[in-house]
Amino acid sequence: ARAAMAYAHFFYPLFALGEAHLYRAAEAAVTLKCTTMGGPKPKKSLEQKLDWLKSRGILTAEAREGWDSLRTMRNESSHPKFQSIVPPNMAVFMLTDIANEINALFSARPLAARQ
Repeated sequence: ARAAMAYAHFFYPLFALGEAHLYRAAEAAVTLKCTTMGGPKPKKSLEQKLDWLKSRGILTAEAREGWDSLRTMRNESSHPKFQSIVPPNMAVFMLTDIANEINALFSARPLAARQ
């Protein structure tokens, strides 16, 4: 994702490709988090995995809504109905935002450790 965005300076359509890869990286992070915690199998839907993480206290209600927005954007980029153009400032924002969400996912302590 990062490399596509770096080259997008010369060819703007690569920003959209980089953004699509960001969503895939976010989904892979959720799957890895669930797998390491003994959660739903990798074949389960992203929505089911997010619900499981919320039920275990890994995601707050607010964080769950944010991940749901990412899930929606992931679906739209994976099944496009039209060509997407992503401006550089939006691509950098998404790169930063998704990196922060992934980092927060792995820095969160399980519910049992919080009590």
